Amino acid sequence: MRQSISPHERLTATLRFLATGRSYEDLEFSVAISPQALGQVIPETRTTLQNLVVIARWRATHVPSCTMVFETDG
Repeated sequence: MRQSISPHERLTATLRFLATGRSYEDLEFSVAISPQALGQVIPETRTTLQNLVVIARWRATHVPSCTMVFETDG
């Protein structure tokens, strides 16, 4: 039975891909996920990350308490 790819492994592979720009074939050896699976995992995870950024930006501009948190964090 094939094990599923954990959220941690998905995020690690996606961030490594975005940081290095390496091909799926190159990443296969550093993240231990097949290029075929990476071809599905990376676009899905990247879309999820983009959606989270959009939500965070919307909250920062529309919810006053969130704006305060962002201003005090850094």
